[in-house]
Amino acid sequence: MAVSFFQQVFALLNTNTGSLAYHLVLSFTLMGAFLVALYPVQPAGSHHNRRVVLGLGLLIAYQMILFLAAGLAWQGFLDGVRILPFLDRAVILLSLLTIIWLWAFPERSRSSDTATLLVGLLLLTALFLSGVWFANQGSRISLQDTPLDEMATWLTIGLAAGGILLLAARRPAGWMAGASMLAIWLAGYSLLYLLPPTEGLYHGAVRLAMMAAYPLLFLLPARNWEQTGSAGYTDAASTSEAGVSASPPAQESYEEALLMQSFLSSMLDASPEQACRLVNKTITEYIKADISLLVYPIGDSSGAIDLQCGYDRVQDLPLAGRVIDKQAAPVLVSALRQGRAVRLAAKSTSPDLVGIAQAVGLNTSGGLMFIPVFSTEGKPLCGVIVVSPYSGQNWAVEDQSRLAHIARPLVHFLQLKQQVAVLQKELVETRAAARVAQGKADVAISDYQRLLMSTAWGNTDPSVEALRDELRQALDELALLKETQDLRKGAGLEITIDTPTATGIK
Repeated sequence: MAVSFFQQVFALLNTNTGSLAYHLVLSFTLMGAFLVALYPVQPAGSHHNRRVVLGLGLLIAYQMILFLAAGLAWQGFLDGVRILPFLDRAVILLSLLTIIWLWAFPERSRSSDTATLLVGLLLLTALFLSGVWFANQGSRISLQDTPLDEMATWLTIGLAAGGILLLAARRPAGWMAGASMLAIWLAGYSLLYLLPPTEGLYHGAVRLAMMAAYPLLFLLPARNWEQTGSAGYTDAASTSEAGVSASPPAQESYEEALLMQSFLSSMLDASPEQACRLVNKTITEYIKADISLLVYPIGDSSGAIDLQCGYDRVQDLPLAGRVIDKQAAPVLVSALRQGRAVRLAAKSTSPDLVGIAQAVGLNTSGGLMFIPVFSTEGKPLCGVIVVSPYSGQNWAVEDQSRLAHIARPLVHFLQLKQQVAVLQKELVETRAAARVAQGKADVAISDYQRLLMSTAWGNTDPSVEALRDELRQALDELALLKETQDLRKGAGLEITIDTPTATGIK
C-alpha cells in the first residue's frame, strides 16, 4: 500500500505539473531564505549573512537556469528528453556542493573557500566533458541509457555522505540542521534502490527529498543570529541582559579612569605572572565578565593558540595556561589569525564553547566574546576572551566596543612589563658576571705585582708568563662587559664596571 502510494507520488513529480510544483517549491523556498538573509530581523546578523546571501544566490541561479531550460524545451527550442535530465543531475550536484559549503564553513576561511572552489571547478570540468560525450551519442539515446546517470547518482551520494562527515568533524554552529538536510537527501537516493524503479526522466524520490530538505535553509540566517548573540542595540541608559543598568557616559569615563589608575599602581610592583593575572582581572571588572583569558597564536600555521593566563572573577582564582588546538576552537583560531572579533551566544552549538569550557575546567562557558589585539605594525598580536559560565550572559555590540577600547592598552602595558622583566634578569646576570671577572682581575693583578717585586729582588718564577696570560684574559672579559654596558645605556640599564689599568703588563 505504502509502496504504491510513493510510486504514484514519484510518477506525479515526473509529469509537467509535478515538475512545475517541484521548481516552484524550491524557488520560493530559496527566495524566502534569501530575503531573510538579506534583510535580517535582528541587526546583529547582517554582517555575518554575506556568505549566506552569496550561497543562496548561487542556488537561485541554478534553479533559474533549469527553469529557463524547461521553458525553452516546452516551447520546442530544446530537446527536453535529452537536455533536461542532464541539467537536472548537474544542478543537483552543484547545489549539493554549495549547500555543504554554506553549512560547514560559516566563517570566512581562505583554505576552506579555496578547497571548495577547486572541488567546484573539478565538478564543472567533469560535467562539461560528460556533456560533450553525451552530445556525441545518438539522438535516440536518453541519459538513463548511459552510465552517466548511475555515475551522477553515486557521486551525489558520496558528496552528501562526505558533507555529513565534514559537519560532524567541524561541528559549526547549526551543524545538526545541515546534517539533517543532507541525511534527507541521502534518504531520497536510498529509495531509488529500496523501491521498484519508476518510469520517467527524473528521479521522483530525489525530488521529493529535496522538497522536504530545502525548507531547512531558513535556519541558515538564524544560525548567524545565534552566533553573533541575541542581544541587539540598546541605549546607554537602558538595562542590559545581566540586569545591570548601563552607566551614563560621564560616570563610565570616571570609573574607567579609576580602574586604570588602580591597574597602573598595581602593575609597578607586580611580577610578570601577576601582571598577566592583573590584566585579566581588570578586564573582568570593567566588562563585568565571569572569566577573562589571554591567548596568543602558536606559529604561523600550527592551528593552535596558547592560553597564557586567565582569571576567574567569581571564585577569585588565577587560571593556568594551556594549549588549545584548532579542533577544540576552530572559530577562535581562525578569528585570531585573521584579526576578527567574535561573539557566541550561550546556546550556540559552536565547538568553541565546549573547547573553552574544558580549557578552564568547567562544564559550560556561557556567552563568549573574543577581541583581537593588534601590534604596532597592524598584525594580530594576541586575543582576549571573556566568558560567562556562571551568569550565562550574552554579549552585545556595546560590550564588544568597550572590550576593544580597553584591551589594547592593557595588553601593551603587559608586554612592556614582560620586556622590562627580561632586561632586569639579563642585568642581574651581567652584574654577576662582572663581579666574577672583577675578582679574577684583582687576584691576577695582585699576583702579578707580587711576582714583579720578587723578580726585582733577583728571584725568578716560571709562573710569571702564566699569570700574565690569566691577567690578559680577565681584562678582556672586563672589556667585553664594558661594551655590553654601553649597549644598555639606551635602555636606561647601566652597569658600573671599574676597569683596572694594564700598566706595566708586557
